[in-house]
Amino acid sequence: LMTAPLGVRVFTIKEKNAVRKKEEQSGGKGEPEEFEADRGEDIVLSWAVTGADEIELLQEGSSLFKSRRQPLPAQYRVRADRNTTFTLAAATRADKLSEAKQESKAINVKLR
Repeated sequence: LMTAPLGVRVFTIKEKNAVRKKEEQSGGKGEPEEFEADRGEDIVLSWAVTGADEIELLQEGSSLFKSRRQPLPAQYRVRADRNTTFTLAAATRADKLSEAKQESKAINVKLR
């Protein structure tokens, strides 16, 4: 059975454009994309992952949720109450043929 390679393909905020894109700095490396939101605004974090057995969404290093239930969730609503960083971590489980792997992507939210 072939599965897609592990990857966080997209991590964004629905209906918002990044005010600073990753590609604009040093060839796409460095700081995460940055989005603006109004204080108290409900924002919907949205993502697409491939090859993952589980995902975890973190805010400033604290877990908001973790899921192993397939199909994995693809969005999460949260209230913008401060400047913050969200990180989506996707992982595979270890088996007899391969070790567990993890990939993550972060985005910053800055209040206007």
